[in-house]
Amino acid sequence: MRWPSPPPAPPSSCRREIAATPADKPIGVEGMVGSGPWRFLPGEFVQGARAAYARE
Repeated sequence: MRWPSPPPAPPSSCRREIAATPADKPIGVEGMVGSGPWRFLPGEFVQGARAAYARE
């Protein structure tokens, strides 16, 4: 009996700036965006402690 092959990976999308980032360089807070009505505030970001968002 032959097992079926696994399904292909689902398609995904990424912003051009993030996709162009080399694999050995972290994206950092400048690559983060908000979701829905929220906007990420990079000036108030504290790694490992706080991420701030403002309502649009």
